[in-house]
Amino acid sequence: MSRKCPICQKEVKPSDSNHYFRCNNTIPKIEAKYEFISYNFPYISNKENLKLEYEDNLKSLPSLKMEFGIDFKSVIFLLDYHGIMKRSMSESSKLISVPKYKQTCNDKYGVDNVSKLNSVKIKKQQTFLKHYGVDNIWKSEEYYEWLHKHMLEKYGAKSVSNISGTANYWGWKTLTDEEKKDRLKKLLSNFSSKLELRVKKILEELNLVFEHQIFIKNYSFDFLIGDKLLIEVNGDYWHANPKFYSHDDEFFFRNGKTSKEIWDKDFKKIKLSSQYGYSVLTLWESDLNSMNDNEIKTTILNKIDLINSNKKL
Repeated sequence: MSRKCPICQKEVKPSDSNHYFRCNNTIPKIEAKYEFISYNFPYISNKENLKLEYEDNLKSLPSLKMEFGIDFKSVIFLLDYHGIMKRSMSESSKLISVPKYKQTCNDKYGVDNVSKLNSVKIKKQQTFLKHYGVDNIWKSEEYYEWLHKHMLEKYGAKSVSNISGTANYWGWKTLTDEEKKDRLKKLLSNFSSKLELRVKKILEELNLVFEHQIFIKNYSFDFLIGDKLLIEVNGDYWHANPKFYSHDDEFFFRNGKTSKEIWDKDFKKIKLSSQYGYSVLTLWESDLNSMNDNEIKTTILNKIDLINSNKKL
């Protein structure tokens, strides 16, 4: 849905968020922003209507966008402006996603969870019997032994609840900044994407000295080779690959951020790293998927050669 300025009646691009402030700079910015949004989305900008749709009718942000044409950031602004409590991700899941999923399953299969289907149960049992010799993974002593050993080695506790369930285990508030970084580094290294693991394997095959997950100030980087080259492995969606997204595209699973906002944050990371003397090689998901391992190795080695040649100069 196009948006117009109430003052000059010109169409306003989503990226030009300051247009209305320039046209109407006689009132506080927050009021000018509300005036602009309410002019373009009068129904949903009304507090009672917003409460009805968001709280009573449990409309999600994508549903509001689809029905009223309003972008995520404007909805979030209106909720804050009217003092309406925003739902957390867990609340949205409990109130909207889970009931919707259950209703869909009931309509299609007559059960509220596909795991309750006999066909699915039989398939799971066959898989467990094949791999573990029991029809349920939790009946396997071997699996329990492996799980406890794995958790103790990685986190120092036998179960996830002992790690994330209480602040006392982490003692987060008592940690220094360096200790916090060490904890985060350990967590991040244990939740690597398939793309990161592929790059890690390639670096190992090249016999390069590298670190996986390092921090510069408050920014994390995927790999550090030697002491000068940082590698960032960017997913096309999560980092809004410019090949596929325009600057004003919005990303619901990134809190409604636009491509430009994502690019700006990544640019700040790279700018900061350059201030500390690092070079950055960005490897995009789509590029990695189209390259074989030897081509990726060549890309990395060429970047290293370029850095080394600049050092000599």
